[in-house]
Amino acid sequence: MNAGYSSGWCSESFGIELNAREITCRAKGDKECLFVMAPIEKIEDIVKEQLAKLTTE
Repeated sequence: MNAGYSSGWCSESFGIELNAREITCRAKGDKECLFVMAPIEKIEDIVKEQLAKLTTE
């Protein structure tokens, strides 16, 4: 939730269009919650990078 709130705040404050995504969530049975925030054009790459890190840990 905070990542979504922060992305909206940054977008309005700095004129940077950001998107937030949930990668893992304890409510879904994951060990922890992980959210990422990135410019819209880079969000998919960031999500893939984070998922790759999770599979190597």
